[in-house]
Amino acid sequence: MGLLVVFHFISLDQVPPIGVLEGWRVDSAYSFYTEGTFTPSMFPGLAEYNHGPFGLGKYKYLLQSFSFHLLDFGVYQARLPLLLGGFLVVYLVYLIGCLLYHEEAALIAAGLFLLSPMFYETHFSGSHAWVAVCLLLAVYFLLRLLSEKRARFSFACGAIVGLSVGFHLTGALGVTVLTLVVIYCFAIKEIGFPHVISYFLGGLVAFALWCSLEILPIGLEVFLQKATYGITVTQAEAIGKHWIRYFVEGRRGTIIELPLFLVVLGSARAFWIYPRTRVVYLLFLGLVIAYTLFSGSGSLIVVWSVLFVLIGKTIADYARVPLMDVARTGKAWIGFLSVLVAYYSIVQAKRCYTTLWVKPGERYGELVDELREYIPEGEMTIGSPLYFFGFAGNNPFITGNFYWERMNAQT
Repeated sequence: MGLLVVFHFISLDQVPPIGVLEGWRVDSAYSFYTEGTFTPSMFPGLAEYNHGPFGLGKYKYLLQSFSFHLLDFGVYQARLPLLLGGFLVVYLVYLIGCLLYHEEAALIAAGLFLLSPMFYETHFSGSHAWVAVCLLLAVYFLLRLLSEKRARFSFACGAIVGLSVGFHLTGALGVTVLTLVVIYCFAIKEIGFPHVISYFLGGLVAFALWCSLEILPIGLEVFLQKATYGITVTQAEAIGKHWIRYFVEGRRGTIIELPLFLVVLGSARAFWIYPRTRVVYLLFLGLVIAYTLFSGSGSLIVVWSVLFVLIGKTIADYARVPLMDVARTGKAWIGFLSVLVAYYSIVQAKRCYTTLWVKPGERYGELVDELREYIPEGEMTIGSPLYFFGFAGNNPFITGNFYWERMNAQT
């Protein structure tokens, strides 16, 4: 296992190659490192990107900027905070497995997650690894709260899950699910009213910190303009097409995410035995539904970490019984889990080397050729499947300097 950790550190800036989306997702961190502002250098003159793009929280930019200050600028330095977040996710999977069941199940869950190609999602300069850290750490404190009934754990739970929004707006999905679970715990008298109040106070602290970075520097009016614009683009380019793909094209619901629901449903029996594990099962079910239906594939690291807790428990249970003594339904379930892990490993390995990770020059070259008549000589065009075609009005495309060009110079 230690050799695998070393391998991840060594290969961090090589696997996967720099992707089409990676540049602009790090540009705000580079701007903060060099100029002390979150406004990306690649979007000059666009008010919508003043003080950074909407939805991509500032906490990740701060971590990356700190990495640049310590180790200088480069691809490795940009990805390092996310890899460290991934290792924290593995450790939290282990801790949650220990609290829910026993060390054997926890080790299997954490080991499978680290061994899987799914872990390579943490090699990309996105925010989702740290969203997963916040959500899993909040789950850990929720488990401590259910067992020890201390208000400090409910406060920590609310504050930390609130921090997830500061890494990426999709953290709001986890906040919603966890808040509903906390209310459910109060309804079944697992926790008291002071614990609920403490949870919301922690959330208020996280919200105040988020406002200090997202709203105060630019003012409420400008923030609302950015938010309205960002939500409109997301609805037009992501949510609408997303549901079409579910029910018409079958690109996600039938191929990618349906097996996730089968794992959760198949694990219900093991998690429904005790009240505490029942609460966590409901939480995991909510996270799977929220993130697979309403978020992009990068956010699936949150779901994968949850699924490995479920799978680790199942494998640990069956490992204690000789295979010959396992019922046919149990053997079928083991076979399904094995195929599922292999399937997602192949999918993730493919994602690391194919369409999602196409080097920018291969795609932007096509865009420049297509729009050459609109582009002043010497300028470059930047865009992505979501943000390039999502702009309308007077900004059908964006011109500026390529951040990825600076990143490529480091490799």
